[in-house]
Amino acid sequence: MIAPNIEIDSPYAILQPMSHSVGMEGERISEFMDGIRKDWTLSFYRSSNIIHAQNVLDEFFARADKDNWDGEDALPVKGSSYAFARQFLEAMPSWWSAPAISADPDGELTLEWYAGPSHRVSISIGPDSWISAAWLMGSTRGVLSQPFAGDIPRQLSDAICKVIRA
Repeated sequence: MIAPNIEIDSPYAILQPMSHSVGMEGERISEFMDGIRKDWTLSFYRSSNIIHAQNVLDEFFARADKDNWDGEDALPVKGSSYAFARQFLEAMPSWWSAPAISADPDGELTLEWYAGPSHRVSISIGPDSWISAAWLMGSTRGVLSQPFAGDIPRQLSDAICKVIRA
C-alpha cells in the first residue's frame, strides 16, 4: 500500500474526515481515524482544563510560598503541598470544571467547587499528602480526611460531581 502525500494546512485538519475509502480496509481506516479524532478532542479538552487549573495553582504558589504572604501572618505554602495539589488536579476527570484555588493561613492549599451557598466542596491539601474535605449538598453534609494516594476518593468525587452538575 502506498501512502498518499497529504499536505495539512492546520493541526486541526485531523479532525476532518480525509478519506472516502470503500471496502473493508477503508472502513477500518475510517474507524481508526474516528478513534483518533475522539481521543484527540478529549485530550485537548482535558489538557486545557487541567492546564488552566495548574496555571492558577502555579501563580498562587508563587505568591504564597513566603511567610506573611497574605499580610496577616499566614504561614507559607510548602512545596510538598503544591506538588500534592498538582497531582490532585492531574487526577481530575476531563469534564470537571477547574476549582477555585486559595490557601489557608496554616499554609495548606484549598481547592473549592462552588455552585451556591448550599452546594459546595472544599478540600485542604497539606504538606504530608493529607487531604481534608467538607461538602454541603442542600441539607446533606459530608467530611473526609485521609492521605491522597493519587486517586480521588469515590465519596469525594461523587460530591464534586454533584456540585458541578448543580
